Amino acid sequence: MQRLSNDPDLKDDRQIEWCFCGNNTPTGKKVLDIGCNMSILSTYALNRNNTVTGIDIEQGQKIDHKNFTFIQTDFLKYKTKEKFDFIYACSTVEHIGLSGRYSNEEDEDGDLKAMKKIRSLLAPFGRVALTIPVGTDKIVKPVHRIYGNKRIEALLEDFRVDKSEAWHKMDGYHWQRVGGEYTSEIEGSEKYYCLGLFLLEGK
Repeated sequence: MQRLSNDPDLKDDRQIEWCFCGNNTPTGKKVLDIGCNMSILSTYALNRNNTVTGIDIEQGQKIDHKNFTFIQTDFLKYKTKEKFDFIYACSTVEHIGLSGRYSNEEDEDGDLKAMKKIRSLLAPFGRVALTIPVGTDKIVKPVHRIYGNKRIEALLEDFRVDKSEAWHKMDGYHWQRVGGEYTSEIEGSEKYYCLGLFLLEGK
């Protein structure tokens, strides 16, 4: 298997994440898009006849659609009695609780609290599309967390994994799908990590 280039990057990672999330999006359901700014997923879900709530800590998502509601808030402070059939957490959880990049407050377990909250918002038989950095366990402040075998177990403890994929960048142009054992050996950085894609169900 070809190893990483000397100067890896994350260019085009969103295409892989968005395709995975989009391919698993239901039709005619109630959807929550966490960290919706600069994402196509809310629009994708609307085009599949879903009712969508988008949440972001920063001002955002200008979608003029009768079935879309945008809420600007810290996800950990979001209060609702609604339950959602499908939840996007695309490239979001790894930032929650890390101050300095976005408007997050510092909380070393912010990501774990976010997953607990996601579980509490999930309707019976609902699913979560989660995408996160994977590799060896690491916190790259203030940019993101990278999830290895230890932290990811805690992150997913309230969920069953229905599907999973892992991808790494071979060079400046080519992404390759790889196995979990390989990705856990990758030492990530501010500019690079492997992609972990998960479709989850609540336990």
